[in-house]
Amino acid sequence: MTFHRESAKRVAVRGEFYPIHFVPVSSPIPLGWWCRGVSLRNIVVLCVLVLLSQASAQDLSNQRTSVLQQQAQRAVETQQFAEAVPALTELNRRFRESEDPAIQKGRESILYFLGLGQLQATDLSGTVKTMQEFITAFPEGRNLVFARLYLGDALYYQNKLEEARGVYDELRAKHDLAALEPAQQLGFWDKLSDCYFSKQDWDGGKPVFQALSLAAGRQFDASLASQKRAKASSYLLQAAIAQDALADALAVLPELSDRGGEARYDLSLNLALMRGGDQLYESNRYGEALFFYQQVLRPGRMDGFWFDRVNQLQGELDRVGNIAVFAGQKNELENQLAVANARLEQIRTNIGGAIPDYTGALNFRIARCYLVRERNYEAYWAFSRLWEGERDSEAKGSLAEDALYGVIKTAAAINRADRAKAAANDYLARPGFTRFVADVGYELIQLEAQVDNTAGGAALCAQFLDRVRAQPALAEAPKLVYLAGSNLLALDDLPALRAQFEPLVAQFPESGFTDGALYWLGLASIFEGDFKGAMQRFGRIIEVFPRGPYAEDARYRIGVCQFGLLDYPAARASLEEFIGNYPQSRLLSEAYALAGDLAAAEGRIDDAIAAYTASGDEGAKLTPPNYAYINHAVFQAGKLLAANSRWTQMATWFDTYINRWGREAGRLGDAIYELGRAQEALGRTDEMLDSYLKAIVRFGNDPADNGPDLMLADYPTKYQAAHGELPVTLLNDALNRAQAQGETTLVLRLAYALRAMDAATDETPRAFADQLDAASPAVLVQIARSEQSFNPDLALQAAEQAIARQPNSPFAEEAWHLIAVLRATGEDTDGALAAYRQIAQLFPASKRTAEARLREGDLLRQSGDRAGALEVYKAVLQTRQWRGAAWAEANFKIGLTHYEAGEFEEAFGFCQRVYVLYGGVPEWASQAYLYSGLALEKLGRREDAVKTYKELLGIETLKATAAAREATRRLGELS
Repeated sequence: MTFHRESAKRVAVRGEFYPIHFVPVSSPIPLGWWCRGVSLRNIVVLCVLVLLSQASAQDLSNQRTSVLQQQAQRAVETQQFAEAVPALTELNRRFRESEDPAIQKGRESILYFLGLGQLQATDLSGTVKTMQEFITAFPEGRNLVFARLYLGDALYYQNKLEEARGVYDELRAKHDLAALEPAQQLGFWDKLSDCYFSKQDWDGGKPVFQALSLAAGRQFDASLASQKRAKASSYLLQAAIAQDALADALAVLPELSDRGGEARYDLSLNLALMRGGDQLYESNRYGEALFFYQQVLRPGRMDGFWFDRVNQLQGELDRVGNIAVFAGQKNELENQLAVANARLEQIRTNIGGAIPDYTGALNFRIARCYLVRERNYEAYWAFSRLWEGERDSEAKGSLAEDALYGVIKTAAAINRADRAKAAANDYLARPGFTRFVADVGYELIQLEAQVDNTAGGAALCAQFLDRVRAQPALAEAPKLVYLAGSNLLALDDLPALRAQFEPLVAQFPESGFTDGALYWLGLASIFEGDFKGAMQRFGRIIEVFPRGPYAEDARYRIGVCQFGLLDYPAARASLEEFIGNYPQSRLLSEAYALAGDLAAAEGRIDDAIAAYTASGDEGAKLTPPNYAYINHAVFQAGKLLAANSRWTQMATWFDTYINRWGREAGRLGDAIYELGRAQEALGRTDEMLDSYLKAIVRFGNDPADNGPDLMLADYPTKYQAAHGELPVTLLNDALNRAQAQGETTLVLRLAYALRAMDAATDETPRAFADQLDAASPAVLVQIARSEQSFNPDLALQAAEQAIARQPNSPFAEEAWHLIAVLRATGEDTDGALAAYRQIAQLFPASKRTAEARLREGDLLRQSGDRAGALEVYKAVLQTRQWRGAAWAEANFKIGLTHYEAGEFEEAFGFCQRVYVLYGGVPEWASQAYLYSGLALEKLGRREDAVKTYKELLGIETLKATAAAREATRRLGELS
């Protein structure tokens, strides 16, 4: 059996792949198929017509015609139509020349059987010619429907699919297909489906494909029916995908998935499935996309299927051999073997040639779907398998980088920190991997942050900037600069930030990432109070990179710096220019807030209120709203209104905030507290008390809301002033309800409020370590304060949890102070120093900050770091608002430090300064007298020491001090 080779090759049009059609050119068609449209009556008619022609056409050489008639009759009677072809050909020639009507009528059957015999003999060109002649000569012939069917088949097997489709379409338009047997109908729709599919005529093809599925359902052969329905489903699915009819594709996919057959292993079908998945993914239909991808067969599986199929068919052919009785079966096997060989050739030719092996791309798509659907464990293993398959690939279009990046992201998502870290380091070690370098760096820094490894985070930032220096043209360099700058700033490691970025700017003054480096240096300068240096850097950004990503922010920061330098006119001009030039900026809320602060500083109250209103409005426009600046604007304006006794406006202001934002902005309790202050000032005390109590009960179980604590702090005294008694009964009733409802946070709040009123009973709940998670920051501070002497461990735990819960709460300063004291009491010098420094940094204007700095100096002095102690004490003397007791202590502690170092002249000088300038501070004046005398003794100035001690004892306000008692003892020894 031979085949046209061209029909066994891939047909490619615009990158699409179509089914392969095979045209037998010398194999007889199985008898059982082609004679289904031939009845016994046809054969009888043929014989009768031949006899009639004998009687009426004497010029036809009767003897020879009779022999031909007998040959044809025997072949037709045994349905060996191919053997009848020579006799029928000659009879057709002789009858064509006759003018006798009866003979011409008999020629109808001769032509029909001749075409049928040529088709059986696979003389496809002859079949086409004969059937076309039959259709033309006998347009009303009784076998016309079969003639058209066989004509279409002959064209189909010659791969003339467009001509075959024309014939088939004419057949179904002019004839009732019920005339065909079910098997013939199946063959008709099967071949017509191929014709439409080959041209991608989806609109015309869909009803044909559906008809094929219906015809398959009417077959008794279940295996054949399943294969043809699978083929129909394959065509319908590819049509739906090509037309973006994804709903139709989804409807037919389960039917295809449930059926076997060779259609499932067609390359074009599987590529279409992958395209359909891509369309669904791009439409954000990730679950359906995953379903499509999971149906796609890998090339290796298809190759294996067709390889096994070829071997199976070859084995069956070998068993059949040349046994005549199996001739029809042999021809069928040869045809199927040709199909299998062509499919195998198609896979091996196209995959790796016109089509690369798409296994990696498919695995990547599946992993990506898992990731976007947050099925992180499946995504992790999918990316891991993809990475194992791609890690050594250097081919263009390799997915190795994508795979490793996916491993990093998903490992981090499922808390496989060790795997994520190893994969990230692997990624950064590969010079060719650059597309995700900034994201990978971010993940590494996050992993270090999870274990509080600040040193590791700083080292990573340095590593990223080293990579920028080594590859300044790297596309991800600006992202790496941003990553390093933001993290060094978050780590509060400003010295490291300067050390890293200043040389980078000097080395690359106008590179694509230099504006980012300048920006972070500028912010660091602002945080250090170096507003002039910050202005220079932001100005450089505007000058050199006016259209860069940092230019807009830099223009805003110029105004910030001018405000910091107290150059209010310049700051005002800069902010007005920024607001006018960037009406859509995300920084607009911040700019209006700063404009409000500026107006408030200049005493322009109405301008400040207007600016704060605009800040809140702009913050509300953002997605999500900028609650930080909405709250800043609202509460700063509230302070202004309160300071200027504009209570009616203040009440309206906070009432509007409460109604507009509710709990969204996170400070509803604080707002109710401020509203209550305005109500009280307006004489609406009962209204204030009522709203306070309702808010305490309503919001008191939220540990993140500080409002209930602020209200509870004021409520008892305000209530007593209005009603002449403490609200013990009211708060006890609220406590009982909160206990019954299991509101632990509210219970703790009310219990500690009652303790503060000395109204607690034995039944009043106390906080224990296992309840700290439910406590608000204020209650945590109260616990730390009350447990400081009895249970210092619990007290320290509570104070530290108050900071961890809300670093910026109104109670954070006291929490830091308690931490410092508890750490110092526990001889944790480093911990105490860190806490005192936090107070000085976070609350520079607070009265407690002076004490924190003095205690810091004490700890340094006691630990032997006298130079550090002197530096801190002198810093206290440089802060003008601390003049008084703090300066007195600082001068004395400087003198004491010198005394302990054996520097007695310096010690005497500083101590003398204390009792001369700060005699009204008994504690430090008395100590200064004492150590002045001790220093004079060390200097050998005994008489001066005696005079100093006697002067101390002669001051009435200092007689009872411990220093005076020690001076008395020293006088006794000296005399």
